[in-house]
Amino acid sequence: MFMFLMMAGMSMEAQLTYGFRAGLSYSKLLGDQETNDAGMELDEYRFASGFHIGLSMNYAVTDLFGFRGEVIFTQRGTEYRYDGDSYYFLARRTQDQRIILGRRIQDYNISMASFEIPLIAYYKIGSFEISGGVSTALILSSTGGGSLDFEGVSASGNAIDPFRVILQYNFDKDEAGEAGAVTQTVRVDGVAFQTPETIGAYYDFEEKDKNQYKALDFGLTGGLAFYLNPGLYLSGKVTYGLTDADENQYDISLHKLGTGNAYIQRADKNQHLTIQASIGFLF
Repeated sequence: MFMFLMMAGMSMEAQLTYGFRAGLSYSKLLGDQETNDAGMELDEYRFASGFHIGLSMNYAVTDLFGFRGEVIFTQRGTEYRYDGDSYYFLARRTQDQRIILGRRIQDYNISMASFEIPLIAYYKIGSFEISGGVSTALILSSTGGGSLDFEGVSASGNAIDPFRVILQYNFDKDEAGEAGAVTQTVRVDGVAFQTPETIGAYYDFEEKDKNQYKALDFGLTGGLAFYLNPGLYLSGKVTYGLTDADENQYDISLHKLGTGNAYIQRADKNQHLTIQASIGFLF
């Protein structure tokens, strides 16, 4: 019996191999686009680039078929852009608060540091390998940066001087209403209003009880690899998230306000899409 168990253990060990892969990541969020009353699209998510690096453990059931588990550090992210009719609150949360209407151009990048744990099955066809399975991602941190440009007219039809607000977002640490101490002057009908030059991720909200982006993501993953030799390969992989990436309370319309100038929640589903191009080694 002892000899049988020892031989079985040696056989299993012989079927285990380990690997390493690294490369570039391209990712974005997928979601419904906001439109105006004429049906024109006002915003979009674009691909952002990053990198990934990690380790794998492979269990070969046969020479052609097996299973693989990985732990990969990945830079996820996306670029968000809004360009269209909108609103802006000057002197936010003060007795002088005023809403102005005009054109908003808001452009910022979101970067997410995450650990991905794919569990996949693979099958080899000559020098090629196809794989597919499921993936769990733990989002470690989410930050963003960019700018908001606004121009418009007052209720009396007078032009408002264009102004820019810098966006510095830390979705994990920022608090509701957070903004920089330095302000700028925006004149509306001859009246000077002070508005921050820099705002945080939750500046527009009265309270924060959760982070905007969720810490866990579950998805499906699939890939194709080409082996240059038994230990060196090039691969491409796509991971499609199945869960909503953000909290709906922060998913508001930038196009217009509701009754009583309340925010309109869009509550659409935003999902992660990640594409990876890697070079890998088996040892």
